[in-house]
Amino acid sequence: MTPLIVITLLIVVAGLFESVFSKPKQYTKSSKPRFTHTEYDFDDDNDQTPIMYTAGINMSAEDKETYLAMYEWQELREKVLKRDNYSCVLCSSPHFLNCHHTHYRYLGYGGKKEESSCITLCVTCHSNIHSKLGYHREGDYSIKAYKNTH
Repeated sequence: MTPLIVITLLIVVAGLFESVFSKPKQYTKSSKPRFTHTEYDFDDDNDQTPIMYTAGINMSAEDKETYLAMYEWQELREKVLKRDNYSCVLCSSPHFLNCHHTHYRYLGYGGKKEESSCITLCVTCHSNIHSKLGYHREGDYSIKAYKNTH
């Protein structure tokens, strides 16, 4: 097997494991400013430390992880999956679905702008897109960009 296939398989297996065995951390609903977000985490021994993150292409990997665990992201993700009929827009698979950002300009903003920049992909197609197109904040990860690489 080539190293690319091995890496892709590892990403797929990790995604399957996470999809099946992990439970996203739940946060309370709150209002959200445009570039920073203050939300209180009531899951950890009544810790009331505000959660802050920077939105858009300047969002750090740590801030992205925090954002993806928040109530607002879970709500947006569900809207995108429902809009796409709970199936991958590339292969139509209904299994192990991810909500994929086609670009990161609106990452963390929420609302219609961020929703319009998201599509539903199965874990395999999601892995294939990032294997072909890479992963950096200013990239174009749309279906059109992906198909242009074939």
